[in-house]
Amino acid sequence: MDTTHQVLDGGALDRILTDAARLGLNDHIAELAARGCTVVPPERLVPAVPVDAMLDRVLDLMEQRNGVRPDVASGATHTNISFPTLYYFLFEDPRFEELLLHPVLRCLVDYLLGERCILHATVVFMKGPSDTPDNELQLGLHTDQQAVPDPMPAYPLIAGATLLLTDYTREGGAFAYVPGSHARCRHPVGFEDADKAVPIEAPRGSLLIHDGRLWHGSFGRAKPGLRAGMAFAFSRMFMAPLEAFREHVTKDTLDRYPARFAQLLSQSVPTGSTEEGPDLNKVGYAVVRTLWD
Repeated sequence: MDTTHQVLDGGALDRILTDAARLGLNDHIAELAARGCTVVPPERLVPAVPVDAMLDRVLDLMEQRNGVRPDVASGATHTNISFPTLYYFLFEDPRFEELLLHPVLRCLVDYLLGERCILHATVVFMKGPSDTPDNELQLGLHTDQQAVPDPMPAYPLIAGATLLLTDYTREGGAFAYVPGSHARCRHPVGFEDADKAVPIEAPRGSLLIHDGRLWHGSFGRAKPGLRAGMAFAFSRMFMAPLEAFREHVTKDTLDRYPARFAQLLSQSVPTGSTEEGPDLNKVGYAVVRTLWD
C-alpha cells in the first residue's frame, strides 16, 4: 500500500461538516465549540463498538504486563490512582486499531485538528476508590497541551477521544471539566476554578471528545469498583507523538486498513530523515492550507 499519499484537495472543513450532518453530529460540533467537550451516547456510535470485549482485553493486558488482574468488583487494585495505568496498546488488538477509523470519532477529532492529524498517544485510565474529600478533585485541572507555553494558539493542537469502558458518574470518579475554559487558550494556575468543575456523567460505551486546551481533571471515586476509559490522544502533524507508532507498525497492519490509518500513524510526516534527505512526497503532503486541511 502506498503510505506517502498525495496532498489532499482543499475544502476539508466542508467535508468534515458534511460528514457531521450525515452522521447526525451537528449538536456535538456545537458543543465542542461552546463547551470544549462533547459526549456521544452509545446508540449514536454506528457501527457499534464492542465495549465489553474491549474492556476484557484491557483487563487481560494489565494482568499480562503487571502480573495482577484488576479487581473489577472492589477496585482494590487501583485505590487512590488517578493517572494512566496502561500505555501503548494500539497494536494489541485489531478492535483498538479499528476504533481509530470509526466515522464518528474521526469526524469530531478532524473538526478539532484537521484531516492531517496524527495519533499522539494511547492510554487507559483505570481508577478504584479514592480517599479524596468529596469537595475536591482527585486529579487537578490541567490541559493536555502541557508542553505548549502560554498563550496557546486560538485553536487546539491536541484532542482527546475516550471510549468509556464503564459508566461515568460523579460518585464513580467522573471526568471533570470547566465548561468553555478551552477558549482561554492558557493553562490554569494553581487551583484556579477547581470549584467550577462539573462532571461528565454518561453510560459505558459513550465516546467523550475534548479539546486539548480544555481545563479538566477528575473526581475521586466514592464507591467500590473501577472506573475505566480508553483514551486516544491526537495531535496536529507538526507535533511529535508521545508513542512510537510510526517506528513499530508493521506493513501487514498498514495493509489491513485504508490509507488514512497509515497517515494517522505518522507514515506521511516528513521528519526523521538522515543522509538520504527528506521524502519529497511527504514534504509536499505537509503543506497545510487551513486549520482543517
